[in-house]
Amino acid sequence: MNEAPGLAIIGAGGHGRVAGDAWLSSGGRLIAYFDDGSPPTDCLRAPLVGTATAALAAAIPLHIAIGSNAIRRWIAIELDDARCPSVIHPSAVVSRHSAIGAGALLCAAIVVQSDACVGRHVIVNTGAIVEHDCLIGDFAHIAPGVRLGGSVRIGAGALIGIGAVILPGISVGENAVVGAGAVVLSDVAAEVVVVGNPARYHTGVNTGCGAQI
Repeated sequence: MNEAPGLAIIGAGGHGRVAGDAWLSSGGRLIAYFDDGSPPTDCLRAPLVGTATAALAAAIPLHIAIGSNAIRRWIAIELDDARCPSVIHPSAVVSRHSAIGAGALLCAAIVVQSDACVGRHVIVNTGAIVEHDCLIGDFAHIAPGVRLGGSVRIGAGALIGIGAVILPGISVGENAVVGAGAVVLSDVAAEVVVVGNPARYHTGVNTGCGAQI
């Protein structure tokens, strides 16, 4: 009998546990966690064995389970994508006519429809919907409960906050932030923050911390 595929996870916080659970639920084997901090270990489903630097040196498949788009990008630069399988929860509905990049995390109860393209190390978080022909750039984070209409374009490194709605055909620029619950009716420029219904520009700055404003 073939052994289940093994995976180690960089990041042992709540997001890391979600990624680990998705991997285990899909029939994979969780090898270890790596983290630069000192997270509690009593709720982990694999041992915490070292730092992110140690993980990069280990000859094992890795998933970067860190919510910050900037930090995820920084770590991924040091990795070959061949070491970074996508992690897809078994309850996710993913069209066979979609494309999923290396290291992406598709959480429980999400939907990715036909001809959508999810980039490298993207997070599509719990219950989010990515409609047909959407394009999500590398290292973006689509937070829980987001709704992306058909043909939406999300730039690399963008953060779409919890419960936000983006209408069909809208583009969101690189490293932009769409606040939680925002309703986006027009294109969003790169490097800006929008909030509200309808979404308007905000004086906040995207620090890459992954916060849902």
